[in-house]
Amino acid sequence: MINLLTGSIGISNSDIVIDKDLTKEKFENTLFFKEHLLSVEDMKTGYVWYRTNSIKFEEILIKLSFCFYYEELYLITFRIQDDLNIEIDWSNWNKEKELELKRIHDKLLLKAFNREPDNNIEDPIYRTTYNFIWGSIESSFDSRSGSSLIAMRYFKQ
Repeated sequence: MINLLTGSIGISNSDIVIDKDLTKEKFENTLFFKEHLLSVEDMKTGYVWYRTNSIKFEEILIKLSFCFYYEELYLITFRIQDDLNIEIDWSNWNKEKELELKRIHDKLLLKAFNREPDNNIEDPIYRTTYNFIWGSIESSFDSRSGSSLIAMRYFKQ
């Protein structure tokens, strides 16, 4: 669960704590990394994306992506995954299904934070944002990429 005062996230049965102090080196040295890494994408610009296979978080199957800018954690994305074995691609993509996933993400955040979001923005990116002293969390549907996800950012120190 997320600590609303610090923005740290603990994952049950795991050795990882996601927070503003998680570096790329620390991340790569966790058992979580070794057990759940699906792919790595080095953008050759200082940004490196690490994607996980599906994990159970708060009784929900999710996929996580960690983006580091050099050593610093830049962004974490979460996406509810209906089925462990299904990879989303354009052959099975459906706009209504993605918009429904956005609504599910919105409900999940509303329940977790027990308050209305700080803003709602519409097309081309449908974004619902919650701001905190340590950073922000948003649920979005991007009509350009056709994807829905939850993104979490920590403010620079």
